Amino acid sequence: MTDETATAPSTTAGVYGLPGITAEPDEQFIKAHKWAREANDWYLDPPWVTEAFLRAGEQFNGTILDPCCGCGNIPRAIKAVLGVDAMASDLIDRGYGRTGIDFAGNFAVEDTIDNIIFNPPFKHAEAFVERARQLARFKVAALLPLSFLETEGRAGFFDKTPPARVWVSRRRVSMPPGDLKAKLIEKAEALCQRHIGTDQNQHFRDELDRTRNTDAVTIKGDRGYKAFAWFVWTRQECDYPQIRWF
Repeated sequence: MTDETATAPSTTAGVYGLPGITAEPDEQFIKAHKWAREANDWYLDPPWVTEAFLRAGEQFNGTILDPCCGCGNIPRAIKAVLGVDAMASDLIDRGYGRTGIDFAGNFAVEDTIDNIIFNPPFKHAEAFVERARQLARFKVAALLPLSFLETEGRAGFFDKTPPARVWVSRRRVSMPPGDLKAKLIEKAEALCQRHIGTDQNQHFRDELDRTRNTDAVTIKGDRGYKAFAWFVWTRQECDYPQIRWF
């Protein structure tokens, strides 16, 4: 596995959009990987992966919707790079955008939607992309694992709706589950209980305190192990996608 040295744009909200959680290379890291699958496939896309994509050359004109906005990382990146206030919604209340909106189900179009840029739940990615293509006047951009291109089961989907471009990230992307902080606290509490009465107990109590204080927690977010890409669909007919990198 290689690690690219491109500098990720800084964000005041932290590497995953959580207050105070950053990814400075000289600080102590708390690794966030190999957790159980999040029930609603909510994973924290770091802002840099959207910011770098938007700066790479793909043009978006008009309004933008993120129907899987989570805690708002993609809409904030759109605002930072394009200066556009994206519409935002989600099925679950993550503290950002309109909530209780089932994009693949009861989503009602109230405004003109020119473009949709989103990180759809992987287990429903095809349905979300198809719905997005029905609604967007110009473009749909979906952040998905590069392995989305694989499997015989998706052959019909890609034969019918091939993307115009696939923008592959040069850097591996780390996407821990959205309930990361709660999981880290639970793990730290278990370690404290396990070491009650030992000389290591104070160490783990200190770790628990640091984990509970989001301003002091640093999560290693720039050493992912999975390849991701932005898949872009347009209204123009295309037989084969162009492969580009960002």
